[in-house]
Amino acid sequence: RLYVFGISEGGYGSQRLAAFYADYWAAAGPMAGGEPLRNAPPENCANIGFSLLTGELDKGFYRNILTLRAKETFDSLQQAARSTGSDSLFIHRIELQKGRGHGIDYSLDTPWLKTFRRNPWPKHVRWEDFAMDGRHRRAFYNISVEKRPAGGDDARTAYTMDIAGDT
Repeated sequence: RLYVFGISEGGYGSQRLAAFYADYWAAAGPMAGGEPLRNAPPENCANIGFSLLTGELDKGFYRNILTLRAKETFDSLQQAARSTGSDSLFIHRIELQKGRGHGIDYSLDTPWLKTFRRNPWPKHVRWEDFAMDGRHRRAFYNISVEKRPAGGDDARTAYTMDIAGDT
C-alpha cells in the first residue's frame, strides 16, 4: 500500500508522479492542483485509484479548468474500458469543491485513497512513456523497453499490453 498525494504545488507533483510511477502506487490524490494532461497521461493510471480535488473558484493557473478536463478524460477512459470488458476501470474521483478557492477540504483525500491496494499483475496496461526532467522509465509493470525509439528526450511512445490466460 503505497500512496502519493500533495497539496497545491505538491498536487501538481503528485499528479505527475501518479502517471510516471503508476505501477508503484495503490492510489494517488493530488489536491488543489490541476496538471495539464500532457504532463501526466491519465492512461497510465488505469490500475490505481485516482482522486483529484480542486476548488471550483481556484482559477489560478487554470486549476479548475484543468481539473474538469481531467474528469472528462478519466470518465471517457473508464467508459471505454467498461465497454470492452477490460479489468482496468480507471477508478477515479475528480471533483470541484463548490464555493472553494485554493483552500479546499483536504480531509476527504486520504480516507478515500486508503481503500486501495496495489495490483501488481494487471491484465491490461496502457503506458504512455514520457520524459520527466529528461528521464524516461525503462519499464512499466511488466513492459520493458530494450531500445528506445528515435526521437530524442521529448519523444513519447505508447504501449498496450493485454493478457488473456497465458498469452
